This record gives sequence, C-alpha cells and structure tokens, in this order.
Amino acid sequence: MKKSIRKGFTIVEMLMVMGIIAVLLGLVSTAAMTAIRHARDRKASACQQILQAGIATYRSQMGEWPGVLKSWSENGMPNSSRNRELTQSEYDAVISAVVKESVNQSGTPMMDVTGLIVAPKGSNGSWGIEFREAVKKQKRHGGTIKISDMAFGYQPTGGGFRRFKISYNADSDSVTVYK
Repeated sequence: MKKSIRKGFTIVEMLMVMGIIAVLLGLVSTAAMTAIRHARDRKASACQQILQAGIATYRSQMGEWPGVLKSWSENGMPNSSRNRELTQSEYDAVISAVVKESVNQSGTPMMDVTGLIVAPKGSNGSWGIEFREAVKKQKRHGGTIKISDMAFGYQPTGGGFRRFKISYNADSDSVTVYK
C-alpha cells in the first residue's frame, strides 16, 4: 500500500486556527480599549486639577478672580444666588484669562497649559488635541494661535470633546472645576 502524503491543511484545521486567532484578537482589543479609557479618565482628571490650580493661582498672583468671577466676588452674585455654575461664555472668558496670563507671563506661570485639551470654539462634538499640538499645527500652517478662539476641556471616555464646568460659591468665595 502506498501512503498518501498530505499537502496543506484541512478546512477544519483552518477554521480552528482562525477561531483561535479571533478569540486572541478579541481579548487584546478589549484590553487595549480598557487601557485607552483609563488613560482618558486620568488625563481628564489631571486637566481638571490643572485648571482648578490655575484659577486659584491666578487669584493669588493677581489679587482677584478672572473674568466674571471678579465682579461676583466684589459686588455679589446676581439674583441673590450663593452658588452658580458659569455659562459657556463665562467659562471661556475665565479659562482664556488664566491661560493667556500663563502663556504670556515672564515670571512663574500659573499653570502648565501644554497638556490641556483644546478644540476650536463652537466644535463641541469634535475631537480635541493637546494645546502644544495645536500650537505646532498652527505654526506649520503659518498662523498664530488665538487663545480666545479655543475651547478648553477634555475627551470623555466615549470620545468627542467636552468642556469642564466651573461653579462659584459666594459663601466660601471659592471656585470648583468639575466634569
């Protein structure tokens, strides 16, 4: 009897190999997505703390709160409210004042703005990039970056771009930055 020599794999063997590869890819991609989610959450928390500290440092160095917070601190809040969340335009004015002072300051900066996440104003749903990358991108295209045209925020776990929220408490004369 002559033995036949097998050349190649059977369909069952190929399907088993492809099934094993699919399971391994599923495990690896799940682990990678979990790591990305955790990294985004940590980055958002870090940006939140940077902004909180930057606003407090602004007050310490300048002797007043930035933007509308100065008026509320000195003259009281409108409508006899004791705690109020800033509107989007008020938020932009406060953050822009702190960032401008941090970027333009010759002494000790109020905060490190390079890692903050920015997006063009009016683009709430688009992806944000780090401030330093936005500056590099503008320089490559021969433009200068205008802080007043930027929105500062974070990239949430689900993707996209979101602004932080800021609230002012008149009783404690304090500011809180939160998601």
